[in-house]
Parts: sequence; structure tokens; C-alpha cells
Amino acid sequence: MSCNICNKFKGVGKLRPEEDAPVGISRKHVPRDLSWQDLQTSAKICHCCEILVSGCRGCFKQHGMDEEQVESFSIRFFYPNYEDEDAEVDKVVSFMLQDGSYFNIELFAIEEDDCPVPDAWESMPVSQRTSFRTDSPDAIEIIKSWMQLCADDSEHVDCIKPDGPELPRRVVDVGDVDGVLCVVKTQGESAKYICLSHCWGLTQIITTTQDTLQERKQRIGMQDLSNTFRDAILLTRKLGLSYIWIDSLCIIQDSRTD
Repeated sequence: MSCNICNKFKGVGKLRPEEDAPVGISRKHVPRDLSWQDLQTSAKICHCCEILVSGCRGCFKQHGMDEEQVESFSIRFFYPNYEDEDAEVDKVVSFMLQDGSYFNIELFAIEEDDCPVPDAWESMPVSQRTSFRTDSPDAIEIIKSWMQLCADDSEHVDCIKPDGPELPRRVVDVGDVDGVLCVVKTQGESAKYICLSHCWGLTQIITTTQDTLQERKQRIGMQDLSNTFRDAILLTRKLGLSYIWIDSLCIIQDSRTD
């Protein structure tokens, strides 16, 4: 059974494409005449609205937003045209805040969910549950698939390097899980490596200088690295690569010629 709010979304599958809608997409923008209070009231009797309120509150909390700031909300539905069945489906709930700004939340169902939803929410986009960790096994597999695509896809001609790129003058050898980190000087050999681009910030980070170069060649302690460096090195290992280039470690910082 649909509540009054859910009933407002019926018929979205029969829309004609709007001029400013994405190519291959039909869109309906539900009028912004619904208040956050309306949704909370409906959530008391409608399971679908209850899920929406609960999820939105979680997003508000995650982004440090007070729900009292919400003036009104609307939901935009994006559906593939019948001629373009491969177009992506999207549902976005858009909140207008008291300061005139907007806060958007994308809606989708989880593959393993077994929850009845009103007819008005038919064709809800389906996605997999996403880990909160960027180093999760699923995330690593996605990164590997992107890297493989760059190497294999004939359309990625600028990415294809059969012999691998030539290594910079120095790189950090990440070793294995329990291995020793160290800066190594290369001799023009080729190999795949990761390059870390990062903001140095105001906190002093570990660097290589003329005085510390020999020490860096022998060993770099993980405990001496910033969280950013540690994460990058762990990711390099998980991707099955041996080298990473980090400017502060691979360039002698007090040498103008280096």
C-alpha cells in the first residue's frame, strides 16, 4: 500500500525526455512541496518512508548536518528511455536547506535486500553494498580491474606500455608484508610503480636529505611514516607492485641538482 508521498511518484515510467535531461534519460522532478516534517509523519505508517528517513538521518549525521536545517525536499527520478535500455537509472532525494543550499542523496537497493516497496518506487536501481574502507578486498579488485583495462583496452592507447614505464631515478621498494622498506637507486630499468601525489601540509613529514640518504637506502621504518604514506605503501603491496615514488623520500630535499 502506498502512502500519500509515495503516490506522488507514480507514472514516472511514462515520461518524455526533458530538453536538459542527460542523453537517453527521461526525468521527473517531483514538485518541491514536501516538507521534512511531512516525510517524518509519513514514516510512522509507511515502511518505505521510514527507510528513507532513517537513511537520510544517517547521511545527515555523517556530514555533520542538523536536520532542523531542512526546509523541504523533493525526489528526482531518472529513467532510461525505451530506445536506450542500457542507460543508467538514478533516483536522487534533494533537500533544500534554510540557507538556500542543497543536499543530495542517491537512492538504490542492495542486491540481497528482500523488502517490498510500493509500485511508485518500481525500477529502483540495484547496487552492491559498498565497504566503508577503501582497502577492502572488493575495492582492491576494482582497482586491479581498472589497471587491467588500461593495459588491455585498445582504446587506452596512451596507457598501454608493454614493457612497463622506465623507473624514476629513485623509488621506494615496499618489500612484502613483513619486508623492509628502503629507497633504491635505479639503473634505467622498467617496471610498474605507483606515484603518490599528496599535500605536504603544515606537519613535518619524513624526508630524504644528503645526511639521511644512506639511512633511507638501508631501511625506512613504517612507524616513521605519516598515515598517508603508510596507506599508499600498503595499497602498493596489495596491488602486487614492488615500487612507489614519493617525492619527499625519492628526491634529496636539500640538493638543488637532484
